[in-house]
Amino acid sequence: MCEVVDGDNIKILERCGFGEYNATNGCAGVAFDEAVLEKIIKDNGLQIAKDSPRFLKLRNSFEERKIAERDKITESLGYYFDDPAIMEGEILFSLEYNDDGDEVDICCEDLVDCFSRINAPVLSGSLNQIKQFFDVHRIDSSAQANFRVLLVGGFSNFYSVEAEVRKFFGSNTERIDRRFEQPFQTRNRSLAISRGAALIAQKVI
Repeated sequence: MCEVVDGDNIKILERCGFGEYNATNGCAGVAFDEAVLEKIIKDNGLQIAKDSPRFLKLRNSFEERKIAERDKITESLGYYFDDPAIMEGEILFSLEYNDDGDEVDICCEDLVDCFSRINAPVLSGSLNQIKQFFDVHRIDSSAQANFRVLLVGGFSNFYSVEAEVRKFFGSNTERIDRRFEQPFQTRNRSLAISRGAALIAQKVI
């Protein structure tokens, strides 16, 4: 949590530190990817060990397709949350899982199920902690004029992440909300954390 001081300096008010490495690959993008693949493997009765080269190849393929199909996934999940029945069984994309070219399908409900189980509880906890920071620093998060939510990190590009954050801040996607104006394109979102940390550490900003 940062405050812009005198127009061009950034003062760090709080930091959570949830990004440290651990054996479970954290609780964001990689954990989500692996959960989706484990579900798909189980649902299709496949035998692919999590520590095998085939699983790693499948995970890399899933991440690439997830990024490449971002717009389609975003649109489809938007429809799904409006009415799950409409999108039930809707195939977002397929992945080859062996050298014979056999494929498994990835559907909306697979992504929603894994996000709800793996990511949503942790994200909710983080947002509640941020709410406590707001109270400590007397920050009005509803202020359209001088409060911004910057979504950074590769997983922030995923529809459900932004939807949960918007819901927390009471943001209606049907109307303009200046708090969620994003200065970063998709690629820059992924790099923003490391770049920002380096700039702040060097007192460039």
